[in-house]
Formats: sequence, structure tokens, C-alpha cells
Amino acid sequence: MYFMRRLIVLLLPIALLGCDRDAMFEKFIPKDEEAIAKGLIAKLSARDYPAVEAKVDKSLQSSDMRRKLEEIAELIPAEVPKSTHTIGAIHQQIQRGHRIRSYNRIRIQRVLARRKCVYAP
Repeated sequence: MYFMRRLIVLLLPIALLGCDRDAMFEKFIPKDEEAIAKGLIAKLSARDYPAVEAKVDKSLQSSDMRRKLEEIAELIPAEVPKSTHTIGAIHQQIQRGHRIRSYNRIRIQRVLARRKCVYAP
């Protein structure tokens, strides 16, 4: 038994070092939410405000939402990116009273011909 524990302790780091970092990272990203985030950034870049407004939760909609979306869209270059990929994901839980709300924040990077742009909604 002692030999097996020792063998596992010695082999585990070797197995972990052999793993691809990006493959490990991909396991922790919620794929459906990643697709939503990339889609919303693309829609904002294309100035497709009705499509973005349709995705916003009703409790967050306000009379000046279009103006706010236009301000956000001004920060996103309209040019087509060379690539778009996720560079981070954070899961948060917030407790208010007896309710617990879960949030996923996803960071998206768009590589343009001239520069990189990182978005963290």
C-alpha cells in the first residue's frame, strides 16, 4: 500500500505536466455562455442593437439602454477580427438573503490586423 501511494505521488506530477494547458483551460469554460458572449460582442461590433436588446434580461432593460449599448459599441472596433478566443472565465456566487445567484464572467480577446482588444463583460 505504501508503495502504491508513493508511486501515485511520483507519477501524478508527470501526468499533469504532460497535459496541454489550453485543453485544461477549455474544460472549465461554460461553452453555451462562451458562445453567447462571443455572439454579443460580434453583434455589438456590427451595431445590431435590436439583437443585443433581445438577449438582455427584462429586469435590466431601461429607457436609455440603446444609448448605453451605443457607448459600449464605440469601444469595439467594427473591423472583422483575425481571431476571437476566450482568455478567461470566472464563476461567482453572490448570496443576498436566502437567494444565491450564480454568475459567469467570460473574457474575450479579438485579435485584429493591427492590435488586440480584450473585453470583460
